[in-house]
Amino acid sequence: MVLEFKIENFRSFKTQQVFSFVAETTKSKPNNVVEVLLPKNSSVRLLKSGVIFGANASGKSNFLKAFHAFKFLVTSSDTFKLDRTIDCYEPFLLDNNSRNKPTKFDITFLLKGDVHYIKYHYSIEYNDTEIIAESLDYYPNSQPANLFKRKRLEGDYHEIKRGDDLKKKGIPDKFLKNQLILSKFGSEPHELLNPVYRFFSNLSMGNVLDENQVYRLVDIIGKEITKSENEAFTEKLVSLIKVGDTQIENIFAGEMSIKEIDSIKKLPLPDTIKDKIIEDNRLRIMGEHKVYENGEVIGHENFDFRNNISLGTNAIFAIGGLILKKFEKGGLIVFDELDNSLHPKISRFFIQLFHNTNINKGNAQIIFSTHEPLLMDKDMFRSDQIWFTQKNKFGESELYSAQDFEGVREDIPFDKWYMAGKFGALPNIQESLLSL
Repeated sequence: MVLEFKIENFRSFKTQQVFSFVAETTKSKPNNVVEVLLPKNSSVRLLKSGVIFGANASGKSNFLKAFHAFKFLVTSSDTFKLDRTIDCYEPFLLDNNSRNKPTKFDITFLLKGDVHYIKYHYSIEYNDTEIIAESLDYYPNSQPANLFKRKRLEGDYHEIKRGDDLKKKGIPDKFLKNQLILSKFGSEPHELLNPVYRFFSNLSMGNVLDENQVYRLVDIIGKEITKSENEAFTEKLVSLIKVGDTQIENIFAGEMSIKEIDSIKKLPLPDTIKDKIIEDNRLRIMGEHKVYENGEVIGHENFDFRNNISLGTNAIFAIGGLILKKFEKGGLIVFDELDNSLHPKISRFFIQLFHNTNINKGNAQIIFSTHEPLLMDKDMFRSDQIWFTQKNKFGESELYSAQDFEGVREDIPFDKWYMAGKFGALPNIQESLLSL
């Protein structure tokens, strides 16, 4: 579970900005909060969801892309070759003092232990050619202990400075300067570092505006329902699809038709490429619909999700399946424009699943962006769950919470305050500049 995420000098964010899942002391909406046990009988109260509002180009997507960049570096930089540039180095470019400074990411999170949760703090700094700083701490007994720090050297290599709790076995002394130390532990065994790597690899991210990404997620969820051990998951997903009023009675996995396979085999391509196309697209998710005659059900017709089902229904299937899987083991979902292609009622339904203690048993969290004021509902969110992005006159994005404003109570109409401009983060439309 995430406590806090800080970013600095990334895309439109020049100065350090902080997002927090730590709940304020208010007792409002207790189901939106989970209290988790830490060592020495201490605890922390964390929010299960957070929503970011803001005008177009205000920085909402850029903030969420920081999660993607962080995950990419952890899960992929171990494969970087010597002298490869770091593609996700995207500093703030509207100030000459920042365009060559490092990007900084800093995250505090919890991993579940045998009895209680353990807190971790991981931070990195990097530019286009090297990882400048990297440090991992944890709190096994309420006090911080460093696991490792990066020692920067001249040349192609950096060294690792191990903490007292980090055994030397299985850990190399040197790393390429463009590779994260943590990145190595997706393939190298280590009882302390493998779970930290897995935290990042399990981060789930999506963008409903990206149609291809929706269909890729449909394929991923489709593969899950083909597994015999996931029968209970499939039943839950069918129930969720029905709740969405899609008219779909059942879902199941099918295969590409013989006609489609034959058409691919006739393409003027090498056999290896044609075989890969067939293999990558063989799976088909089918939705079963009732067929009527004179108002009576006379049978069923199966439709291919990819070719015969709307993008909105595909989004319900993909997002719903992703959420249900996350509820099983916990973790974080980051979604840009969650409400796109979805009716606001469906979006509300998805978010309320996170607040349902009987369903979200793994204490999964979600952070998402939206333009939809109807989702800024005092009956669904607390003030510390509502965030905004806004650009200042220098083009710098700023991130802040509704909790930061004077006079904000849990019973105020957040949506009306927002549309009245009391929270800022609205587009400044200068109609006087328009000439037709």
